[in-house]
Amino acid sequence: MTTPLREKRARPLEDVTVLDFTTALAGPFGTLLLAGLGARVIKIENPLSVDSCRENAPYLGKNGAALARRNADDVAVSAINRLRNKQAITLNLKNPKSREVFADLAKRADVIFENFSRGAMNRLGAGYEQARQINPRIVYCSLKGFGS
Repeated sequence: MTTPLREKRARPLEDVTVLDFTTALAGPFGTLLLAGLGARVIKIENPLSVDSCRENAPYLGKNGAALARRNADDVAVSAINRLRNKQAITLNLKNPKSREVFADLAKRADVIFENFSRGAMNRLGAGYEQARQINPRIVYCSLKGFGS
């Protein structure tokens, strides 16, 4: 018996929620793979300093591809690649209200994935110890580009 190609198949991480605090390349690619395996990935960016992939040429827009952004709604190809299959919010974790939102998200999450410099997440109130206090079953992935 053959299976129709379009039949929805269960993906291994469908019941997993990931809070994605990554930027640049390795972290966003790792969470992209988790999203591809079915995880609900919530990309969290600082509104004052969004992921650099949003500013990398080339851009796509209503006038096609270009090496410079020609219209306000042109989108970087790297953003299309690295942010696909992810939900997104902005949070400035230096703001106490944003930390409350983080705590609410962390209560419901399974994984936190970050790649900030050593100690940055602790200073923002979202390090492993803080996350574990909120959610003792959290899996915390800290990916450093040059080690810690």
